[in-house]
Amino acid sequence: HLIENGIQHVRLWSRDAVIVYSNDPQHVGMQMDAPPEVRAALAGRPNAAIRPEGGGQILAVFAPVRLLGDVLPSGVYEVNLDAAPLLAHIQASRLRAWLFVFLGSALLYMSLLGLVFHASRTMLRQQTVLQSAFEGTIQALAAAIDAKDAYTGGHSAEVSQHAEAVARGLRLSPSDIDAVRLAGLLHDVGKIG
Repeated sequence: HLIENGIQHVRLWSRDAVIVYSNDPQHVGMQMDAPPEVRAALAGRPNAAIRPEGGGQILAVFAPVRLLGDVLPSGVYEVNLDAAPLLAHIQASRLRAWLFVFLGSALLYMSLLGLVFHASRTMLRQQTVLQSAFEGTIQALAAAIDAKDAYTGGHSAEVSQHAEAVARGLRLSPSDIDAVRLAGLLHDVGKIG
């Protein structure tokens, strides 16, 4: 019945490392050199280990056994199971964990990408609004210059147009053409004072 459930060996060790029960009757009564896991369990620490055995691997679990009223364990219960199902489950869990990490990272990346895209679009809209406000301020200054001297009314706009045409004829970069156009509008800014 034990073998059907994957259990290969069951042993009960006494405090002095004698096997007092085993599903293999020839081990009963043998005093053996207790493995480190048995010594740890006798100190009160349950533990487990995966070890090679018979061409495969086994999971050996060591649990301290305490009798009622005893502070220290009276013995150790050792159960050896076939480790193949457990190792397969661990491998499947590891693969699932990596899949979740990958999917989570992809989701996070996509979220950040969307956030950056939205922020950059907002910044571009704000830049357009600021550029428009800047242009409006320049136009207002040019109007103030022209209003100061009725004789030269519209002069700043004409200078700006001619300067822009010359800049285009010289094949300047778009940013330089813009700078020349604005300079044409503001060339008489000193007249305001």
